Amino acid sequence: MLFSHKDNEKLALLVNLQSSIIKLSFVVIKPAVAPHIVYTLSKDIHARHYAESIKFIEASLGALRGAIETGMRRFKDIAKSDGLEVGIPPIDEVHFVLSSPWVVSRAKIISLSFVKPTAITRDLVLNAIKNEREKDFPPDAKISIIEEKIFDVLLNGYSNTNWERKQTLRADVSFATTVAGIGMTDRLRGVCEEHGISRSVAFHSAPLLFFTGMRIVEPEARDCLLLHVHGELTDIVAVERGNCALFASYPLGADSLAHAVAKTAKVSDDTADSTVSLYIGGYLDEKESAASIHALKQAGKDWADGVKNTLTRANLSLGDFQSIVVSADKHEDFFETGLAGLLEKNRVHTVHSLQPEDLTPFVSSGQHAELAKMMGLYAVAVNNLEYARR
Repeated sequence: MLFSHKDNEKLALLVNLQSSIIKLSFVVIKPAVAPHIVYTLSKDIHARHYAESIKFIEASLGALRGAIETGMRRFKDIAKSDGLEVGIPPIDEVHFVLSSPWVVSRAKIISLSFVKPTAITRDLVLNAIKNEREKDFPPDAKISIIEEKIFDVLLNGYSNTNWERKQTLRADVSFATTVAGIGMTDRLRGVCEEHGISRSVAFHSAPLLFFTGMRIVEPEARDCLLLHVHGELTDIVAVERGNCALFASYPLGADSLAHAVAKTAKVSDDTADSTVSLYIGGYLDEKESAASIHALKQAGKDWADGVKNTLTRANLSLGDFQSIVVSADKHEDFFETGLAGLLEKNRVHTVHSLQPEDLTPFVSSGQHAELAKMMGLYAVAVNNLEYARR
């Protein structure tokens, strides 16, 4: 059977909105059981994120409508083949997982000092976070706080999971805040309402779910750099001592390689994308394709420099991390190789990509679902958040 609503089982629609593509998964969530991905699909956004904002937003919403309509139609076909007759798929929850440029996330540490031992309360910590947040996001800004997560609370220098009402002279709180434009979140809710799936709509930061999922899949990775290369952008999560030290992004991604080749060779982006694949596979003639190879190598250097420079601006360096995890929607080997020269100089122990088999203990997929690595990881993270709320 495809699924049922027995035993607190829920059908969730997981939607990852990136800089150039929308990915959608139907996921069955059940307490104390690994989430199960029933069906997945992708839809391109036919506009670039740095184009006129209205054009990009409308193209993204159009792609979302198309993805939902195709997904719901296909879901009904899958259900029918499983012996079930369904009308509108009975979706219980929608989880939007927003990558850059749709969200801005900040990771920070605030310190509270007291003259005499003072009991730490949740209200005290939340007020301190609110005051710190408003330095980055003023109260009159047209934004919505979609997620705020406390990672750790140190009392007198020691981590304490049960910190509430404990006496201390000093408290250090590490936390993350994610915001999105109010207008955009309202419009995403509106698309859900159009399709009769507005019962429960939640918004998440893709970088924060990347961190949350990796903490479950690779709990030993306490000092690592997480890189998600998508479309025109790369999202960065720096993890130190098991907590987020930095969320950032910069404007070079997987599609940037094809654009570099297309501009040099004066060909279409699709042709250029094939050229990138041939280069990675070692099938390009070095003489005949010298200009394209040069453009690719330069794009790879620019991308790796972007990682290094983003860290430098945050007073971090590659040498701070024991491992780097690279996840790219395509051409993943190219980006791993692009970091190789930098890694030799910076004592990073490993650089690797996330593999589907890394996720199999934590998420399953049906015959109609491709276990896309990041969507699988997001499903693991969302399931963890849902389980924590019960």
